[in-house]
Amino acid sequence: MADRVPDGRTFEQIAFRAHQRCNTVEEAVTAALREAILVGVFHPGERLRQEHLADLLAVSRSPVTAALHTLQAEGLVVYTPNRGATVRVIEPEELEETYQLRIVLETFALRLAIERIIPADVDEMADLADRIDGEEDAAHRWELTDRFYQHVYTAAHCPLTAAIVGRLRADVGRYWLGFGVVPHQHSMYNVLMDAIRARDSARAEQWIAEHLTMICAELQQRMLANRQKPPL
Repeated sequence: MADRVPDGRTFEQIAFRAHQRCNTVEEAVTAALREAILVGVFHPGERLRQEHLADLLAVSRSPVTAALHTLQAEGLVVYTPNRGATVRVIEPEELEETYQLRIVLETFALRLAIERIIPADVDEMADLADRIDGEEDAAHRWELTDRFYQHVYTAAHCPLTAAIVGRLRADVGRYWLGFGVVPHQHSMYNVLMDAIRARDSARAEQWIAEHLTMICAELQQRMLANRQKPPL
């Protein structure tokens, strides 16, 4: 079982932070396993052995079982005969549909945000855009882009859209984190900020659509190249 992601964070460190911020053991176990899947500690197709996880987390199997069922409902884990729980694998075809949905939802949110955004949010987003464009580490870039889009959704006043997009981003984000894809090879967030400052919805929506389309294509290419590799 893999226990380290590219930036050096271990499952033990993730679990420690989860225990620090959660109120119950089950919440902490669920949070730790969720984050470990999303940042690539546990890879798509990897078995999640309950006894081993319980030992790593120093808990009984009961909260681990409950956590895995919660993550199954979230679409991150599946149960298969003779294998038990595994990290859900996304097929290239499903990846394309996910990104098509993201384009529809994120262009909608961005259009509303541009209509309603205030100068203070623009300034904060501009600072984040600079940091995103200069960030080489995929995990750190993920955190910065997540903060950037939270400003978009806050300005847009569309919490339902934000929740749906958040789940879609997390589901595919674990793949580009795992593959080490760095999106700014294709597009710069300062270009998007220029459109937002100008309140040019058409240009901003075009940037989002092209950005997501290129990321999807690169991920599909890498997924197909790894398709024949056996799961861990």
